[in-house]
Amino acid sequence: MADSASVMQASSPRSSRIIREQLADLASVKKETLAYGTPDFASRMGRESILRHEAELQEELRAAELIESGANLEIGVEGEPVEGNAIHAAFLGRFLSTLQNLGNAVAQVLTSEPTSRSSVPRNIIAENRLAVLPGFLPGSFRFRFRLPTKEDLSQMFEPASTTVLEAVGRMLEPGRTDSETVRILTHSRVKSHYTRLLDLLAKQGASIDYRTRPNPYGVKISTPQVRERIDWLDLLQAKEESSEFAGVLVGGSIESKHFELRVGEQVIRGEVSEGVIEQMRSLKWGDTVVARLKVTTFEHEEGVAPPSISYLAEDIHKADGALTNGAPQS
Repeated sequence: MADSASVMQASSPRSSRIIREQLADLASVKKETLAYGTPDFASRMGRESILRHEAELQEELRAAELIESGANLEIGVEGEPVEGNAIHAAFLGRFLSTLQNLGNAVAQVLTSEPTSRSSVPRNIIAENRLAVLPGFLPGSFRFRFRLPTKEDLSQMFEPASTTVLEAVGRMLEPGRTDSETVRILTHSRVKSHYTRLLDLLAKQGASIDYRTRPNPYGVKISTPQVRERIDWLDLLQAKEESSEFAGVLVGGSIESKHFELRVGEQVIRGEVSEGVIEQMRSLKWGDTVVARLKVTTFEHEEGVAPPSISYLAEDIHKADGALTNGAPQS
């Protein structure tokens, strides 16, 4: 049976007003319980139950307050850089800068063709710029951020920045090894900034919790878990090769820069490079094509997760004839 905390996190938090009322009621019961003491087993169990319920309500209150605030992200920091409700300025500056750079790198992977050396496009920087909201929150050290809206950016469509925040959150989840997270992490720019963020937390003895509006209960990663993540990342390998595939174009989108190619009984799904977008404008679903794909295989040296494969189309053009055994025939 799921515990109450996991059930609570599976649903949206209630209004902060209701939660505060319950905390106030619980406080009077807690006061009487602590005054009574724990002379027997029943009283000890009662006290533990009250304290556990209080912690769950506090957690739900934080989730509710984040949603009601209108902020997009909340981060809490604990550990050596924090003294009471204050934080070392040098740590905070490096942390915020590295977090922003990581978000920009992830955005580039999710929304365009990633590069390792050239500058991140200006529109990605603008859409994913994190603004620290005025005022800091009670706790060890917590603060909130907002992202630009489509009105701020003077554009008609919603930016993908919320998706980027969620991707960064998954990367901070201890033990997370799903294929999409691994795929993003193996891009050199993402891996570089992610490593810098982990190194900063590990060397400064810091732990963080990371909450977003879609996931207001968030993820938490402690200093020991950060060090485990660094060790895991060191053993994550990527192997790339280019291969030609002949098949039938069965799906894809220029807007989202992806393709679907049926080769025999297999359907290959992947992204398209900038140079392929113009080629795709002259193609339609059902066309027989030849595609040159960059095939990247991600695997961990210790086999903690099964290998995953991603595809990037570097060239797609119509085949000269029908396919026979997967090869174009004139």
